[in-house]
Amino acid sequence: MRLTRDIRDAVIAHSRAAMPEEGCGLLARDGTGLVCHAYFLANVEQSPVRFTVDPDGHFAALRHAESNGWHLGGDFHSHPRSGAMPSRTDVAGALD
Repeated sequence: MRLTRDIRDAVIAHSRAAMPEEGCGLLARDGTGLVCHAYFLANVEQSPVRFTVDPDGHFAALRHAESNGWHLGGDFHSHPRSGAMPSRTDVAGALD
């Protein structure tokens, strides 16, 4: 998956604005695998160590992406209390 500098910068800005909680969202990609849109969603956990994207926002992002011919290609979240490495919870969730 590839993303533009603009998308990367927007994800970082969203994550900083969400502090002290984890910021989160979804990434849409086009047919070439390029991330073409980021959806900045509420973290319903309201936690600095866990995240769950807002279900209504998730559904709206899915509808918007599909209406543009995109696919939701992943999610993102920040780690305001630790480094930019997957946590045990992240790894376990990725394996589910």
